[in-house]
Amino acid sequence: MTGSIVFSAAIVSTRQRGGFLLLAVLWGYAGAVAIWERRRSTAFKAIGVAAILLGCATAAIVVSNSRLMSGTEHDARRLWIWSIASHALFRHDPLWGFGYASWYSEFQRAVAGTPNAYLFHITGLNLWVQLMFEHGIVGLLVIAALMLVTVWIVLENVETKSRGRELVVLQLAAFLVCSLVQEVDYSRPVLMGFAVTWGMLLGMPFRGSSERADAHPLVFSSRGAPYRVALALGVCSLTAAVGAAVWFARGAFAFEQDSDNRSRLVRWLGAEASIPVFGPANFWLFETRLVEQQGSIVLETTDGMPFRVTVKRGERAFLPLTAGSRFVPKRHRFRASPVVDDRMHQNSASVFYPPYAAPDLLPVLLASNASPPVTKDGASWIECAGSCQIALAVDLLDGFAPALEVIGGSRSAASDGDILWGVRLEHANDVSLPVDSFAALHFDMSDHLSNAGGRRPILTGDVIRSSHARWILLAVDKPPLSSPDMRVVRIGLMPVKLPA
Repeated sequence: MTGSIVFSAAIVSTRQRGGFLLLAVLWGYAGAVAIWERRRSTAFKAIGVAAILLGCATAAIVVSNSRLMSGTEHDARRLWIWSIASHALFRHDPLWGFGYASWYSEFQRAVAGTPNAYLFHITGLNLWVQLMFEHGIVGLLVIAALMLVTVWIVLENVETKSRGRELVVLQLAAFLVCSLVQEVDYSRPVLMGFAVTWGMLLGMPFRGSSERADAHPLVFSSRGAPYRVALALGVCSLTAAVGAAVWFARGAFAFEQDSDNRSRLVRWLGAEASIPVFGPANFWLFETRLVEQQGSIVLETTDGMPFRVTVKRGERAFLPLTAGSRFVPKRHRFRASPVVDDRMHQNSASVFYPPYAAPDLLPVLLASNASPPVTKDGASWIECAGSCQIALAVDLLDGFAPALEVIGGSRSAASDGDILWGVRLEHANDVSLPVDSFAALHFDMSDHLSNAGGRRPILTGDVIRSSHARWILLAVDKPPLSSPDMRVVRIGLMPVKLPA
């Protein structure tokens, strides 16, 4: 009883309507059970239960009064969000929904340009509405069926426990209340609390109907069993901890659909993040975007000398991350700044999925005025329609060298101005693209591109190996002309011989 009062006082101190609703349900249920078991008169039981339900409803109405709850927001925003989401779903595809992690982009699209645009929220503020919005009625029923199977297993597990079913009912009430007013996994402490309690319920011994508690001990059936149970619990806990440390990301939040490109997902990162990267590719190229569109990313590398990538507004940033095997990933840690606090999480950057992959993929760190990586027919490249700059990680070239090619436009060398290029081998750990003009930059190698020429490497393997550079700055200068210039510079990789 003391624990219940302390727990209730902690919830009251939050002044959250969902918390008050949860307390009303839990204490109402406890009062109803107490009256039902201690009073023999059916009429008195019915009156008592009705009085408790009326008291819970009154409490819910009272705590929703803005005067009593001064300093907190009270409006019908949730109801409007659920109504708009339902209408959008039934206009689109009620059976299958919008797709996994699509709430962020599709709900934003549904309210954009309307008087309800202010209602946009990164979650549905209701687990069931969001599940139906993303997965449709079919997906919602499948997920609900899995949850019901879990509840059935738990009820069988606690059949021989005193007050076991009451414990399950209380946990169900807590889960349903939380899921009706918010995403259960949006607040990590709430998610961990449910994981612990439902994990405990699922881990209780399963007993069939033919076994009774008075016929067989529930847990310890022989001498020495406590030792074995403790050892098994320790092994399971250690296995879960190791598996989580190896296979799961830390400092990264749930996947959402990219609002600009519906074919990919975005994952927000905290101030510090660690993500696992699986094979079979040698490395994957993840596009990343800072919250403020500018800042820095510190990427730890295998040689112990981290890259510090400084991103300016208008530049594209990428994370070329080496992969492990199919089952044992390689973990990469990085820190991004500045960090923005949205009152629930600290967000610094976002990573887009799926990453780019190709045998000749450019290990890009930064790109300015260049296209995203293009992968087609097993090849990969980046295109520059005008002057551009890119930064490449040297340690991931792995027997390749940058190669340039002019495509499109006239094949006459005299009809257009020369396209110049320059390469600078950098040894510093700080990666940034210069703001100076092409003419003001110093290059280790430079030349011009021929309109009629084919694809050619601009560095040799021995130059790359002997330079001991950490990254390469590649700049292309396309002169401004009065007439439209349709030439495009294609930047890719070509295999080169490395010195023995």
